[in-house]
Amino acid sequence: IASSILECNDPNDYQLMEQQQQNDDNDNDEARILAYTSTHKDDVVIMDVEPGGSMEYLRHFCVVDHKQKALVLAVRGTFSLSGLVTDLVGFCEPFCGGQAHCGMAEMAKATWDKAQHAVLAKLQTLPQDYDLVITGHSLGAGVACLLTVLLYHQNAITTGHKVRCLAYAPPPVFSPLHAAADAVNATVAYIHNHDVVPFLSVHNVRKFFEMVLALDEKTKHMSMYEKILIDWDFRKPTTEMIEALRTAQTKPMKQLRGADQVGIPAKAIIWLREATEGETAAVKARNTNNQDDNAPKSFQQLDSEITRVNYIACVCDSRKVMNLSILINTFMITDHLTSKYENALRHALMEDDLMNTTGTITQNPIQKKKDN
Repeated sequence: IASSILECNDPNDYQLMEQQQQNDDNDNDEARILAYTSTHKDDVVIMDVEPGGSMEYLRHFCVVDHKQKALVLAVRGTFSLSGLVTDLVGFCEPFCGGQAHCGMAEMAKATWDKAQHAVLAKLQTLPQDYDLVITGHSLGAGVACLLTVLLYHQNAITTGHKVRCLAYAPPPVFSPLHAAADAVNATVAYIHNHDVVPFLSVHNVRKFFEMVLALDEKTKHMSMYEKILIDWDFRKPTTEMIEALRTAQTKPMKQLRGADQVGIPAKAIIWLREATEGETAAVKARNTNNQDDNAPKSFQQLDSEITRVNYIACVCDSRKVMNLSILINTFMITDHLTSKYENALRHALMEDDLMNTTGTITQNPIQKKKDN
């Protein structure tokens, strides 16, 4: 590129080369996406994945997955400053018979305006047993949830195909859940371990600061040394501190317009929590006992990989999750990463399967979060 620039006499030549370089970068991005998702180029319906973000709609990617019999519309999460702005607009506005996160509701409508022509045209060519699956992570998951609510509310899919939503790390975006019953029944959401994003709403942030203020009131007489001992678990919190937090958590807050308590509009939330050493050992023991010594080695390796458990997948009631507060944790940010979710999904075992293996399970993540 440098040698070519030196040979340029016309400024327009440089602009053309710069545009060509950008086109090559975009082509490389598309090639990597196709390779990573094992998608054939002929199955791509929309490839709107250029670098940067848009203030008007979210970048998205739509392909036909013949193996799963689905037309998949994947909405990208927070990737740029414009995406961050949408994240921060957290107050609610009327949306499809309920209240929804203002910024994400607007993005859901704008993204559908951008994608609907190509999506609907493709659905008309697909068999009836193919579903429209809307998915995303983080901001993309919140928009995917609200887009699903929008499509059911407007009866936008007239081709007879079912609409489903798989939301990974979605923030709370809608209430009341019964106002979008069909969309809720078509949605499954996922939470990884201590991820804080599924609990970030204006209501929960207000509640969190109420708790912080209550705790500060009970600790203002303490020395810095005493606070450090408690902070680093060398000393237990006092009874007064615990009671102050519980009172603040249950105390009704002053009504604030647009600060409704919203939740994740999903029929079920799959909480991927880290397995204990005992749970992992139990599954490994079952795998060893059930292994067929006469089976080809490749089959043994495959079986070992499938049953290697690092996470337990617990099915949770979205309405109960809606009532949980923000919990400060060392991993609350890193547990939100897409790589963490992918790893957990690859190495997870359903809670019921663990019961069949060990006869016992450890504490459900909802109860554990309440206790913490």
